[in-house]
Amino acid sequence: MLTISNEEMERGMKIVAERMKLVIEASAGASVAAALFKTEEIIKIWPEVRRIGVILCGGNTELVNFP
Repeated sequence: MLTISNEEMERGMKIVAERMKLVIEASAGASVAAALFKTEEIIKIWPEVRRIGVILCGGNTELVNFP
């Protein structure tokens, strides 16, 4: 298990919005943030990991509250 801050989660959402032109919900932003910002920690815990897949979803996103 990895811990992601709210700021990292928001950064993950923004990166996907800017680069992929997709609006995702916060839980998907947490997955993106873990893959992008916690790579060293992931490799330390699971040294055999070579690829990371992230499922993106956006059903619970309100554009009014988008970061």
